Amino acid sequence: MKRLAVVGTGAALLLLAIMAARYADLFPPLDEAESFDRPSAAEFARTRRAFVEVFAGGSEAQLEDLAFARSDSEVLASTRMYTAIGAKCDGRGTYLVRSNKVRTSVLFTAPHRGFDRLTGNLAAQLYDEAGAAGAAWNTAPRRETAECAAFGDLAAEPRHWFTAFALAFAHTHPDARIVQLHGFNRIKRSSGRLQSASVILSDGTEEPGARLLDLSDCLTSAIHPRQVRVFPIDADELGALQNAQGIALREAGFSGFTHIELSLPLRRALLSDDDLRARFGQCFAQ
Repeated sequence: MKRLAVVGTGAALLLLAIMAARYADLFPPLDEAESFDRPSAAEFARTRRAFVEVFAGGSEAQLEDLAFARSDSEVLASTRMYTAIGAKCDGRGTYLVRSNKVRTSVLFTAPHRGFDRLTGNLAAQLYDEAGAAGAAWNTAPRRETAECAAFGDLAAEPRHWFTAFALAFAHTHPDARIVQLHGFNRIKRSSGRLQSASVILSDGTEEPGARLLDLSDCLTSAIHPRQVRVFPIDADELGALQNAQGIALREAGFSGFTHIELSLPLRRALLSDDDLRARFGQCFAQ
């Protein structure tokens, strides 16, 4: 039995390595960040308008003026990828916009890739396979490291390119969903109920809407027998009440913000199990 477990673990790790290699061009090393800048109020507004134009199928000239460079991923079809222009690495993030053939009106975002292990890779894979409208993640680490003194928490930044991107999508897709993928440590949770959970869901409020509850039902079926908890109904932490994008989106009248915390075992399973990931992704298309 131990030999079978080792073989199974090895196969899963190999699949994760293959997946990471496939999406390598999407993820510049976080330790290359030279700074963690924040746009001025005027630049923030211009960035929002520029992404509105792109999501609406228009020109990307405004983004070029704002020092965003476009590139085309070798593995993602019909996708425009926007990052900081040239060698400038100011922590502004990476942004994907599907130019056509959108099947799922959702953004899959990961503000803490690297710190929340595998969330960036999972956002890319869900975007790819679900035919999602867009995706985004950080290009600087969440916290200072020995290799990189430039750091910042995108989910705590009300005025950042990441927030402007979310607001632009909400403006052009008012009935869609913006999903933020996070990772949580079961051991650090305050109760046995959460220590056994695989998912903690929130819409950033203390009164979750029917749409979030429907998503909870779908995910409960999709990942069974793993447990799904909803803040604050059966989870008393990780509710994203202070999440900068959640607050900004609600202030803009958008109700589709979805904050999802995933345990590390589930993150690994989602990346290595095609069927599980397909069932999981399908819940966000509803």
